[in-house]
Amino acid sequence: MFRDFAKRSKPAKRTRKKRRKATPTRSALFHGPSFSFGAVLGALVIIAAVYLPDYVETQTQQVQASNPGSEKPATMTFEFPDRLKKAAVTAAPDDYPVPQTQADPSAPVKYVVQAASFEIDIEADQLRAGLLLQGLPATSVPTQVAGKPWFRVMVGPYNRRVEAQRALTNLRNQGFDAIILTQRTTG
Repeated sequence: MFRDFAKRSKPAKRTRKKRRKATPTRSALFHGPSFSFGAVLGALVIIAAVYLPDYVETQTQQVQASNPGSEKPATMTFEFPDRLKKAAVTAAPDDYPVPQTQADPSAPVKYVVQAASFEIDIEADQLRAGLLLQGLPATSVPTQVAGKPWFRVMVGPYNRRVEAQRALTNLRNQGFDAIILTQRTTG
């Protein structure tokens, strides 16, 4: 079998399709127009927050100045000084009982730091335990305030004020509103 190659149809030229080059993808984190819009919007918000209150105040003052009879300025009166001048204060000495034993002024002074006071003894004991773990000599002292029991957490006693001041600084660094109290031995 012979073939006649002269009558043969020419095959279609194969052409390569040009592929589009893929543009490199940019990071989704930064988009120039969005960044610019955000920066301008942020600047406008900050400028409005700074200057708007003053602008509103001056506009209000101008409106009040143009309408003098529309609103009267508010005046404040304080009655307490007048009442205090007219009142007579008497003290009842029976309300302040004198302790049976007086402190000796020559007795040595002991310093105690009150860390906190609680209405519930469990809270006072928890704080006392935490302070003991920190190496502070803490105790919980029950007292009566207005007929209700209160539990004071005390740190000390210390013989020198410097030691009490160190404990006070330590407690204040932990966020407690601690105070130093003095105690004299009774005689």
